[in-house]
Amino acid sequence: MPVKFSSKATRSSLKSKYLTKNYQNLLSINKIESRLYRLAEFLLKHETLSLPDIVDILGPRPFPVKESVIEYLSELRARKSSSLN
Repeated sequence: MPVKFSSKATRSSLKSKYLTKNYQNLLSINKIESRLYRLAEFLLKHETLSLPDIVDILGPRPFPVKESVIEYLSELRARKSSSLN
């Protein structure tokens, strides 16, 4: 059963807010699409991912990372580069 609004102004305001929110969601999806594509391409090529690979592909995390995780990432990268030499 459709909702009836008391005025055209209310209907217009809600419609505008709904469209704005959906547009913002679409922008967010488009923003991460290229990173997800790179992640998929990497997986197709290498079949496995390590945490440094994920960070390299997706970029830094959007929230602070504990110092121990940063040290772990550095150690993994050092191991990877030494194994390549």
